[in-house]
Amino acid sequence: MAHTQSKEQDTSASVTVALLLQSSASAKQDGIRYTIVQPEIHYSITNDVSIHGKFPYSWQKGPQGRVWGIGDPLVSGLYRIYNDTERSGYLSAGVRITFGNDKEQSLPQAYQSSLGATDYLFGAMYSEFGCTVTAGYQFAGGRNNNITQLERGDDVLFGLNYSYQVMEKLHIKPEVLFIKRLSESTTIDTRTFPYQYIIVPNSAQTQLNIGLGASYMVNKKSNVRIYAAFPTLKREVNVDGLTRAYTISVGYEVKF
Repeated sequence: MAHTQSKEQDTSASVTVALLLQSSASAKQDGIRYTIVQPEIHYSITNDVSIHGKFPYSWQKGPQGRVWGIGDPLVSGLYRIYNDTERSGYLSAGVRITFGNDKEQSLPQAYQSSLGATDYLFGAMYSEFGCTVTAGYQFAGGRNNNITQLERGDDVLFGLNYSYQVMEKLHIKPEVLFIKRLSESTTIDTRTFPYQYIIVPNSAQTQLNIGLGASYMVNKKSNVRIYAAFPTLKREVNVDGLTRAYTISVGYEVKF
């Protein structure tokens, strides 16, 4: 089915707000489960320029304890640099701001709601006939203040998805996402004095996720979103709390 876009510029602004509920679990034997409630806002200034904000609140539960709190907000901008009837290109930039606490109950980083370091994200997207190719780079924000004093490596990612209209009100979007950490993470070694930082073995990891999203139009102004993702290549360590065995989410969005 054809996916068409208009060349005409719409300078009228619009706002979309959404609420997302997400459940996931660590892929490792640490047995940590993650739950996130995330309000989102998307502000389209024109057809070419938009601003996006995501504001998570999360719960982590595992054998060592339970932690909950405000996560790190992600604020990003999207600029369409090219558009014709069936093709479009975009550039994006964003920042994940350290806002939450990465030292709750003196538990390791994998239990924390905040990464404890501000990350910077840059990306590019190209869409054609419903298919979108994505490339991105994430600059990790340095060492955090957790008991592990973790410093993550940068990440590069590549994604491919296809949006298909199944019926009048239902779209599905299968996707593949490849993530590669470019350098090993390091943590503090408390066995030495003065303390030294050591490399976390196998932390320069590769992950390949398979995902499926669906969007159902409730009416002209609102949609229900469902998403599920599973790794086919799993990260070997969960020192940063980002390793997942699965991720499932459901959300509701309204456009004004």
